[in-house]
Amino acid sequence: MSIVARLTRLLPIFFGIALAAFALYAVVSVRYTPVKAKEVLIKIFTIAFGVTTLFFILATIYAAIDGGAEAAELMATFLLPFAVGLAITLVCRAVFLHNHPAYKLKPVRAQTIKDPLWKRILNWILLRY
Repeated sequence: MSIVARLTRLLPIFFGIALAAFALYAVVSVRYTPVKAKEVLIKIFTIAFGVTTLFFILATIYAAIDGGAEAAELMATFLLPFAVGLAITLVCRAVFLHNHPAYKLKPVRAQTIKDPLWKRILNWILLRY
C-alpha cells in the first residue's frame, strides 16, 4: 500500500481536529479575548500533538526492534503528519510569543485551597502559559 493511501486514512482525524480547533477558538474568543483563544489553542495542540508524536515514535521504534517492517512503516506513516502538526504548532507559538512578549513572563495567580479541582484545572489551562 502506498504512503498516499495511508495518509488519506488520517484525513478524517485532521478534519475533526480542525473542527475542534475552530469550535474551541470561537468559544474562548467570545468568553475571553482572541489573544487568549490563540494562547489556549497553542497550549492544547502542543500537548496533543506532542503526546501523539511521542506515541508514534515509540510505536515505530518498537515495531522496528521487533522486526515488523510493515508495522514500522505504518507507524512512521502515521508519525509524519503528527510531527508536522507539532512543528507547525511550535512555529505558531514562536510567532505568538514574538508578537506578544508580555506572555513570556506571565504572573502566577494565587489560588485558594477551597477551589474545586475542576476549577483549578480549568484555571491552569486557561490562565497559565
